Amino acid sequence: MYSNTNSVILTDVEPDTTPTTLSSSVTITETGTISIASTTGFDTFEGQSVGVGYTGYVLIGDEIISYTAVNSGSLTIGTRGIDNTKTQPHSFGNNVYKYELGGVSLRRINGVENVVSNLENEIDGYNVQIDMSTNGNDRSGDGTTSNAPKLSFNYESSVGGSNVKATENLQFNELVPSYDILTPSSSTNVSASVRTITGRSVDGSETPFVDNGFENVELNEVNKLTSIRMVASEINESNKLTALPSNKSFTTRIVLSSDDENLSPIIYTNNSLTEFRLNRLNSPVSDYSADNSVNSLVFDPHAAIYVSNTVNLTQASTSLKVILDAYRHESADFRVLYSLIKADSSEVKQEFELFPGYDNLKLTASGLSVINSANNSGRPDVIVPASLEGQYREYEFTADNLELFTGYTIKIVMSGTNQAYAPRIKNLRTIALIW
Repeated sequence: MYSNTNSVILTDVEPDTTPTTLSSSVTITETGTISIASTTGFDTFEGQSVGVGYTGYVLIGDEIISYTAVNSGSLTIGTRGIDNTKTQPHSFGNNVYKYELGGVSLRRINGVENVVSNLENEIDGYNVQIDMSTNGNDRSGDGTTSNAPKLSFNYESSVGGSNVKATENLQFNELVPSYDILTPSSSTNVSASVRTITGRSVDGSETPFVDNGFENVELNEVNKLTSIRMVASEINESNKLTALPSNKSFTTRIVLSSDDENLSPIIYTNNSLTEFRLNRLNSPVSDYSADNSVNSLVFDPHAAIYVSNTVNLTQASTSLKVILDAYRHESADFRVLYSLIKADSSEVKQEFELFPGYDNLKLTASGLSVINSANNSGRPDVIVPASLEGQYREYEFTADNLELFTGYTIKIVMSGTNQAYAPRIKNLRTIALIW
């Protein structure tokens, strides 16, 4: 859901209004009035007076009912079973909710196709743009005579209840097609391929919903892909993939063959499944020296973070070095930080600090010297080129002339604009010295 070409359908979003109760039962055939314990707040809907030209809506049980007027102790029924909800009887004492969320009719939200906004999307969240022109009075205008005042939510809050559902896409950069297939002899053969469509990395610029065609895969093995792919939601398949067979975003093709007319491979479809895997990788920081969020213990925005165990020293040190081997694609990056335990702050949790980086170091007669500690970037001591596929290069990070410390913790944050190419790190070594 990382591009504004996506659509989403939300369901089971609950009202945030204070309910009243039925003061008498409502039969399945009732079309006159609904008697309620209190009509307070029901005289307006979406901020407009209910009556000629503006209709209100209530939720009783699972049924949505429109009302056209507010009387003394009752609501005048407009239509039962709105939005294909089931008309049903309701008992005395049942809750009656004004069908609003933040001052907006839930008819504009529940069960409606809305567009995903590309404003401030995150790896675990996205924004939905609610259409204020449909499923009720047109409130998208500027307050002219043909339109009521422009409608927006009254406040920002965590709302909707615990039963909210949303259509979703499933993105992946690896897949494991697991199929139980019997090949009785060497004369029988099995081959497989998959047809996929493109996805978009959370901070990437790929174009989603593009047909990649078929490509060969190995059954019952991890198949790594060179780009993000996607199993799209039904609504996105219907809207975006009309040129594909049955609008399907993912298809597995298995070919069974035999050189012996008396023998055939057997596929047990009851045990068949495909496992999809995706790297959790984003790129939330553009300037590490200026963004303090990366130094935080709990508020770091990176999705891919490694934090080492704390190393306690028997002798205090003033210098720290980290050496590691890493695979880093040209679209990816990683930065290294450290947190020190000092004798005068052993009871205080220290935030992480970035290693100086090659762009903030200069070579002097006594070695590498930091130009300006405010510009530390977390980069290695020297420039290391991006890796070829499967290639690990050595990186070295140095922080000298530190205050005496008796322990340290290492933190590595990984980022990238293509989730198919996450950094991979091995052979991590650390050295603490005193000069």
